[in-house]
Amino acid sequence: MKSMKHAVITMLLPLLCVCLCACGGRHHAAADSNPSGILQIGCFYEDDRIVLSAPERFLYSGWEGGGFQSICTDPTCSHLSDSCSARTFYSDDVMNGDNLGLVYRDRLIILHSYAEHVDHDGLTTDGRMGLDVSDVWHTDIYEADLDGRNRKYRSSFDGGIGSVKLNDSAVLMDGVLYFGGPVETRFTTEYDDEGTLLREETRQSDAFYAVNLEDYSVQRFAETEGKDGASYSYYVSIYDGYVYARTLEAYLACGDWYRIDLETGECEEIMSFESDVPWFCGAVGDCIYYYYDNGPALYVMEIGTKTEREVLRVEKDRDFLVASVLKDQIWVMTDYCMDEGSYMTEYTVLNAEGEAVDFCHFDEYILFWGMVGDRLIYSSVFPEEKMGWVDLSDVKNLLERGVLIGYADGRHNDPLLFRTN
Repeated sequence: MKSMKHAVITMLLPLLCVCLCACGGRHHAAADSNPSGILQIGCFYEDDRIVLSAPERFLYSGWEGGGFQSICTDPTCSHLSDSCSARTFYSDDVMNGDNLGLVYRDRLIILHSYAEHVDHDGLTTDGRMGLDVSDVWHTDIYEADLDGRNRKYRSSFDGGIGSVKLNDSAVLMDGVLYFGGPVETRFTTEYDDEGTLLREETRQSDAFYAVNLEDYSVQRFAETEGKDGASYSYYVSIYDGYVYARTLEAYLACGDWYRIDLETGECEEIMSFESDVPWFCGAVGDCIYYYYDNGPALYVMEIGTKTEREVLRVEKDRDFLVASVLKDQIWVMTDYCMDEGSYMTEYTVLNAEGEAVDFCHFDEYILFWGMVGDRLIYSSVFPEEKMGWVDLSDVKNLLERGVLIGYADGRHNDPLLFRTN
């Protein structure tokens, strides 16, 4: 049974890795404040509502539960036609990327990314045939009334949204939205006169972005050009006045980690990986916590000295762990049970020094996702994929006090998902 458990968790981790957005407030924020919004699995969680960017429409939900509803308030609308004010943007003449919706200062902000196809002429200098094309990304910014009406174009910038379907993809802090995404993906092939493939290459240029939602100005961080690979994912989180921005290439297993100072705007590369990129768990002060795929140990590194040490090693009958930083504590999953009909998890709670200060047991498979204000977002993965929230002070009792707010896979929160005109 252990091998089956291992396989299931390994498949879940790319979507369910727990890289939480907790801010200790070193600079802009007060001592115990959190980001005013985080994006998890397509849902943007904000102080007063949740905005879901579903595949075809935008939906709202409150924190009290009860499911997601279309942002369109017209009682005669089916919400299935393009005329519905809840519909996302789509263009026939470009490659459409993600639509990201969020609420800021009583208006709906919509970011729509798309790529233009550019042909660079496939002939080489000696006349050999080949292919040299690019997908060049752009993002348009719109604002609208809360019900989606009166949409107005506000700005554009070069670059795209990495994905709103992944967890930990965007954070909103002090009116600035942070996320990462591609700028250009270039595909090159070369053939000899007989049609034999001589060279095939994919190069990616990308950046992280800070979009000011007051004036729609855009700053770029950690810009890279022409790096190998195309299947990059982008993750951002905020801890103690810093934005942590990370990239991961799925097939080459390479990536880079950056830290952006919210006060000075300075960006520094803190770690670079040619392979075996660990899972980022969070930060406390200048220390970052991480673990490797299927590894039994949690590590911490002091950014200034690059000194790494082992914090915790799981000695039970398993060979990996999952960890999350919640404010100044590290919650480490130290045991679990996924036998049919019997699902449970156990967490050891550590302080910043790595000392065990608490222990928690749940009779369900529980993962922690992030915090908005004092609300801790969690998911119950087995036996049902449900997302909920609980006050951090009630986390031990979250199964009794938690409020269910939807499916863990945000796309399935759309009640019209399988309906068409």
